[in-house]
Amino acid sequence: PRVCRAFALLGSFGDTPRHRAMSADGDEVRRTTERCIVLVGAVGAGKSSVGNALASGQNPFTARRSASGVTSTSSGAACAGPGLGGVAIVDGNETWWVIDTPGLSDGNETKPGSSDDEVLGEIVRCCASSDHRLNPTFGIDIFALVFNASGRVTAGDLRVVEDLKLTFGAGRFLERCVVVFTHADVLRSDGCDLEAYLSQCPEAMRTLLSKIGGGEPVFADLAGVNSANGINSRSLKTTGSLSPFVVDLATAVRRADAAVANSCLRSVGIDPADKRRVVAADVIAAAQARAPKLGMKAARRQRQEVNKKRRETQDATQGGGDWVGDLGA
Repeated sequence: PRVCRAFALLGSFGDTPRHRAMSADGDEVRRTTERCIVLVGAVGAGKSSVGNALASGQNPFTARRSASGVTSTSSGAACAGPGLGGVAIVDGNETWWVIDTPGLSDGNETKPGSSDDEVLGEIVRCCASSDHRLNPTFGIDIFALVFNASGRVTAGDLRVVEDLKLTFGAGRFLERCVVVFTHADVLRSDGCDLEAYLSQCPEAMRTLLSKIGGGEPVFADLAGVNSANGINSRSLKTTGSLSPFVVDLATAVRRADAAVANSCLRSVGIDPADKRRVVAADVIAAAQARAPKLGMKAARRQRQEVNKKRRETQDATQGGGDWVGDLGA
């Protein structure tokens, strides 16, 4: 399957930047203060617009209307502080990094970097500890799974979810997943109620929403976020106020954090401080779990063949020794 080669781009493991603190017993405790949200989804979902709404810079991600995917490589930017897009997720000093990734299911296989194999490789690179320029946190805390609410949820959209579950491990991906629907303004302009829109989604989408850690989806009106790219002149980042989208996203992230905290799943990474994150080792473990395993009968036949060849080798060796001995006598 196409996800089998996705982890090939992973670099060597390394320590994640930490701030050090002391426990009540005087032991040194390492606590993560840098966190990362990765935007994933199909082509045209609006991931870059979501990233621009969260980033501290002036639209670091290119977002424009196009017949095919605009983003070809993963890129990251610091989130506007405090916390995630200006909203603190927890009490304390957390800094967030947002990563925009190429869209899956482009369908344009002739375009360099557009095959799903290559796109999954770009997404996996987000937790490769060797690429500190892309993700200084060296891990993934939250997956923001982005859908375009201005169209219908397609089989390709849902296939994206399955590919991501296979790549990162179903449990780890779903627990850390929040769903974002962009173009909520289009729904409202059509007089469509958001609850009614969700009730009309395919059964597979409703099942997905019932399993993710982020709970109910977040609807985003992102018209104007990409004004520098000519989409709209109205800016979502208004001075002195927070957009409802960012506030709702922060609430969904807190729900996902609670799901991860209460889960028995832990990262297989060697750093104890990474147990609640997705790191490079988890991608490798997921790939190993997908490797074909022999059935009981096939395994028995394989053992029998091995034993048969071993006996034949032993017989040939013993027979050759006797013949040499007879010749010398």
